[in-house]
Amino acid sequence: MLKEVRTLVESTEWAKAKELASKFLADFGETDTGKQNKDLSATLEKEAKDFELKKAEYLAQKVPDLYRARRTSLIAVYASTKYKIGEARSRATKIDEEILADLAQKLKSKPEEIAAAWEKRDQKPKTVSYGTGSWIVAGGQDGGLDTDAKYTPQAKNNNGQNNPFGGGGIGGRGRMNQQQKQQQQGQPQDLGRKLETSAEWWASASSTDRRNFIECEYARGSSVVKKEEKQKPCSTCKGEGIFKEVRMGTACDCKCPRCHGSKDDIIVTYW
Repeated sequence: MLKEVRTLVESTEWAKAKELASKFLADFGETDTGKQNKDLSATLEKEAKDFELKKAEYLAQKVPDLYRARRTSLIAVYASTKYKIGEARSRATKIDEEILADLAQKLKSKPEEIAAAWEKRDQKPKTVSYGTGSWIVAGGQDGGLDTDAKYTPQAKNNNGQNNPFGGGGIGGRGRMNQQQKQQQQGQPQDLGRKLETSAEWWASASSTDRRNFIECEYARGSSVVKKEEKQKPCSTCKGEGIFKEVRMGTACDCKCPRCHGSKDDIIVTYW
């Protein structure tokens, strides 16, 4: 009952808190716990009056911790694979609106009062990184092949020999069916390897990576926090964005499989 009284106080449900406190003292006033809390009703009465007289100060004391706790909760919710990446990113930009509405209801206040109390918080910096998902917001290639390079094998004659003339035997004698033509003609072959799509990254990323991603999205889009961004070279390509490789004897410029050509990780510090 005492725990419920404090919960009601946190929600500024003063009338209900005082009613429950009176019931507690009536039922358990003679117990050790009751005697330790004999002044509970009087304390709540004073807190209720102080709340009305000093509401702004009260909110300034209560709101920051409640705001941060609710924000952490919502970030975890939207980082779930229950949401597709596009929807999760969209919801991340509206987290502040949700928190203001939730706390206004909880603390029996207006959203403007909650926002004003949040402005008075101790500004504690927090740093978070998009990590391996940085390419999604940094303009990296979304899916497709890591290079446009192609390899064209030499055409072969009916005997499997390289044929510089590309025909069906010396002088072009003999008739060829379609399959034979395809075998003899040198068809270009893609040398690229598949890059992940953003949806594939989201589905395979760890819960921590998804939470960090959504937290970065929140911080970058929020109008109620201050923020700074930094870049750190991709740990795989060292900030080059590409690798030079030789595939099937062909020199290729291949996009980095980690940063998808975007070169850097994005790191956000906000407070």
